[in-house]
Amino acid sequence: MVEVFEPLTTTLEHADQLSRGIEEKYRNQKKGLPRLVTIPRSGFVIAHLMARQWDQQGLEMLNASVKKVAPPTGTEFRGPAFERGQFPVRDEIEGANLLVVDAVCRTGTTLKYVVDALRARGAQSVKSAVLYYKPTAENVHRPNFYHPTSVYRQVQQSYTVFEWERNEHLRGKGRPYDESFDRDMVARIAGVSVGSAVEAPLA
Repeated sequence: MVEVFEPLTTTLEHADQLSRGIEEKYRNQKKGLPRLVTIPRSGFVIAHLMARQWDQQGLEMLNASVKKVAPPTGTEFRGPAFERGQFPVRDEIEGANLLVVDAVCRTGTTLKYVVDALRARGAQSVKSAVLYYKPTAENVHRPNFYHPTSVYRQVQQSYTVFEWERNEHLRGKGRPYDESFDRDMVARIAGVSVGSAVEAPLA
């Protein structure tokens, strides 16, 4: 008998709480505000929530859009290869302090690729932050900032569904797309309430 694992569901409000803790940890380093680099799509939502805490809603964020692809045939390349979409250019990041934001780190291959590429383009400092981190022997990158309450522990066969991606999750199950939900979610992301910071210690 195959055991079915239900996905973990992260609401926008819970993501906001976790992002506060990450923002607070970064701020406590007293290094000044970083330039935020998002890995679409969920990374954009997390970065937006963090920018609110810095009162930097108008701060221009950079996108590092990458997609895993199969390595070229006939090569000795091992591991995933990547194709770049929209990606920061040297003039935008040279000498800058960057914080790469994504929703989940499982193996770390995407984060490592983006962090290494930004460093190669002249960024002075590149750190990474995620909401969920799954430490395994296969990790090639450990994010600098994450909340310990969101570390995967019993989730080997489970996964996370973010509330703002609900339509994509339902469509994958053959269920109808709810356009009104997307409109409401955009409004909530823009106006998510600001409360007290997460007090739990951060990794």
